[in-house]
Amino acid sequence: MNLKAYIKEKYRNYDILFTNSGRAALQAAFEDLNLKNTKIILPAFICYDVFSTLFKQNNIKPVLVDCPKNSFNLNLEDIKKQYNKEKNKKQIKSVLIVHTFGEINKDIEKIAEFCKKEKLVLIEDCAHILNLKLSGDAAIFSFNKITNIPIGGCYVKNKEKIKIKAKPYKLNNLDIYRIINNYKLGKLIIKLLKILKAKNKVKVNPEKIEILEIPKFINLFSLKKKLKIMPKLVSKEKRDIIFQKLSKKDFRVEKYWIPIFEPEKNKNAKNFSDKIICLIR
Repeated sequence: MNLKAYIKEKYRNYDILFTNSGRAALQAAFEDLNLKNTKIILPAFICYDVFSTLFKQNNIKPVLVDCPKNSFNLNLEDIKKQYNKEKNKKQIKSVLIVHTFGEINKDIEKIAEFCKKEKLVLIEDCAHILNLKLSGDAAIFSFNKITNIPIGGCYVKNKEKIKIKAKPYKLNNLDIYRIINNYKLGKLIIKLLKILKAKNKVKVNPEKIEILEIPKFINLFSLKKKLKIMPKLVSKEKRDIIFQKLSKKDFRVEKYWIPIFEPEKNKNAKNFSDKIICLIR
C-alpha cells in the first residue's frame, strides 16, 4: 500500500501536510500554530540534536519535565507541577507529548483535557508510531524510523485547516544520507566516506529546517513494513560493545537521546539516556 494513501485513510478527518521529514513537519506545526517566541512543555528524555535547531530557529524556550523512574513517557501530575512552578506561565503556549518507542502515553486523554482547560496547544510526536487515535490539536510523523520508507513525514492538524504550504522538494544532505543508508550498498558507501574522512561533508543535523514537500518518488515505495522499536536498558560501560556486536551481525540497532537537554537537572532522563539501546525490527 502507498504510504500517503495509508495516512490519508487513517486520518481522513484531519488536514494533512506531507513533508520531507519529521523535523520539517514539526517546523510546519510551529509556524502554523503561531508558536514562535513562546515556551513549550516537553519531556527531558528527548533528543537534543533534533529539537535544539528548531527551538533556536523559532525562538522557543523548552520547559523540561523529567520522566518517571519507571516510564519513558510523561504523566499529567508532573506536567502540572512544572506548569505551576513557572513564573511566566502566560508564555507557555503548548505541550509536546512523545509516544516514546511506540508506547502510547497512558495519560494522553487527561493531558488533552488539561491543555484544553489552560488553553494550551497539544502536539503529539508520533515519530515512533503510525497507528493511533489522536487526542491533541496536532501531530507530527516521521516515516523513516518505523517503516521501510527512507524519507518523509507529515504534519496532521485536528479540526482546522493548515494555513501554510510546503516549498517544492529539493534533495539535501540529510535526505541523501537517509536514502542510501536504507540499503546495503548505501551503508558501504557511508563506511567508505568515513574511511576517507569525508563524513563531515554529509551533515546529518542541518543548521536550518525548511518546510519541504515530500518528494514525488515516495510513491515508488510500498508500505511493506511497520517496524517496532524495542528498547533495552544495559550498563553504560557495556553499551558501546553491545552496539558494535549487534551492528556487525546486521541488526538494526540505535542509541537514542544522546545527548538530552539539561541532563544534570533531569536524573531519570539522564539515567535512561546513559543506558538505552534499541533494536528495530
